[in-house]
Amino acid sequence: MYLLNFSFTIFIIITLLLYYSKKNLKVNLFLNQKNESLIEKQIELNNEIDTRKNTERELVSLLDDKGLLLKEINHRVKNNLAVISGLLELENAYLKDEAGSKVIKNNNNRIKAIALLHEQQYQDKYRQRKCNTNFCSKVCKRNKVIFLLDNEENSLIAMPIKEFFVAV
Repeated sequence: MYLLNFSFTIFIIITLLLYYSKKNLKVNLFLNQKNESLIEKQIELNNEIDTRKNTERELVSLLDDKGLLLKEINHRVKNNLAVISGLLELENAYLKDEAGSKVIKNNNNRIKAIALLHEQQYQDKYRQRKCNTNFCSKVCKRNKVIFLLDNEENSLIAMPIKEFFVAV
């Protein structure tokens, strides 16, 4: 009887071992499939990260190039406005007609107003510039001839200026 019990126990143990090993094999296969799927997704994510990093490097490079081009354009605009202003001053020096001289001075003041506005916008880091009374008073002081009435040289146009936005 003892031998029969022992044999039966061994049989049950072997059966259980086979059953659980078969179950364990299925679980292992399932886990291996999931691991392979996760590895594939990880590779895809790594490739996407590399692509994004390369794109970011290219964008930073393009942004640096854009900054250099904007500096060059600013420099050229300033030089061109200075040349125009200088030419107008030279022309005014040779002009003997008072009315023509007044027109040239008026145009020269307008060029200087454009240069001032250009410089203010270039120095601003945002796409919209909040203009305040300080900026407007600079333009008015520098270009007071523009704001004179045609018939009355001694009267200025006076109006209060609040803050406003200049869209670029």
